[in-house]
Order: sequence, then C-alpha cells, then structure tokens
Amino acid sequence: MVTAATEACRLLTGGEQFDLVLCDLMMPEMSGMDLYAQLHKLAADQTKKFVFMTGGAFTADANRFLAQISNPSIAKPIRAAKLRSLVRDLIQ
Repeated sequence: MVTAATEACRLLTGGEQFDLVLCDLMMPEMSGMDLYAQLHKLAADQTKKFVFMTGGAFTADANRFLAQISNPSIAKPIRAAKLRSLVRDLIQ
C-alpha cells in the first residue's frame, strides 16, 4: 500500500503488477486524474485496473473525467460489503 500518487506512479511504471488499484480521485500532491493521465502515457495497461474513490467533492474536471473513462468509482464512506462485491466482480 502506498499513500502518495507519485509513489504509486513509480511502482506502476516500474513494472509492479496489481490486480486492482484503489485510487482517490482528489489527492493533494497529484490527483487521481493526473495519475491516470500519466500512467495512460507510460503504462496504459495499468489504468484498466483503477477504481476511483470519491468523497463527493466534485469539480467540473472530475465530473468530465469520470464520464470519459470506463473505470468504476465508489463513493466514500465506503461500505465494506460494497467494496468486497466490487473487488470480487473486477478480479474474477
């Protein structure tokens, strides 16, 4: 588990493979949208594994971003049962 988008980007572009990536949409240093865009250029296959978490604070850019991608999103606070179901559906 990493807590900074820049660290996640280093791992994901450095060859680390994950079944699923839970990514907050809005983060201080680098947003989930920025991380996704950077990875799309450097390791596009990794972006398919992203699930975006949102706290309801949407900007126009965030709304546009979520409408343009096919990745799922999940609202915070996250219910454990919903997260388990989502993960089960995505990694089968």
